[in-house]
Amino acid sequence: MKRILLCDDDHLMRETMGTYLSWYGFEVDGANQYFEVLSRLNKVPYDLLICNVWQKFLDGFELCNILRHSREMRIRNLPVLMISPEPLDHEDYKFLRERNVYFMMKYKSPDKWYEEIMAIFGQEISGVVKG
Repeated sequence: MKRILLCDDDHLMRETMGTYLSWYGFEVDGANQYFEVLSRLNKVPYDLLICNVWQKFLDGFELCNILRHSREMRIRNLPVLMISPEPLDHEDYKFLRERNVYFMMKYKSPDKWYEEIMAIFGQEISGVVKG
């Protein structure tokens, strides 16, 4: 079972998507802020981090820099899926690509979330390899 850490300061979104993802067979932990993410990543091995780009105190771009410069290889290489309620500009997309970070619009159906996550893991969905 893949373990996902889902960080979003929107409690309802975090709980709802966490529930949907658990129905798909993922083990999902929730975090409210990036400081909590950093603490958990140092204690628990996750297979994927999903987090909202726009958060209070520390944005997703700063978090990406922290993760990609970590001394811990498992944290430095952790797959990250950034989500946002609105499209990013060209420079933001470029920033994420340079750090091997995935992006998806936040308000997609649970099936779209599942497809994106499975593509990140490089697994097949309905006989078709996504990604």
